[in-house]
Amino acid sequence: MSDGVHDPLRPSWLCDTCGEPWPCKSAKLYILNPYMATSISISLLVWDRFEQAAEDMPDTPAADLYDRMILWTRTWRMRNSIRPEEQPAD
Repeated sequence: MSDGVHDPLRPSWLCDTCGEPWPCKSAKLYILNPYMATSISISLLVWDRFEQAAEDMPDTPAADLYDRMILWTRTWRMRNSIRPEEQPAD
């Protein structure tokens, strides 16, 4: 049952709340909010989910999963002019 966080349903990787391919727009906003301070944390989180999705959907081309699950973080970082060297120290 959904808790409103827009988590992925496995093994389909559709959003458990809205049914869109995960990460949906709401999931992206949720991911960005608690991890806003460091793009490295965001990258680690989405890479972990990418690996899980690749295991669950072995017939899906890796490039398609990459575009869906990781590419948006790079686009977001470029739009917000955040460079890794500008990230606050942990």
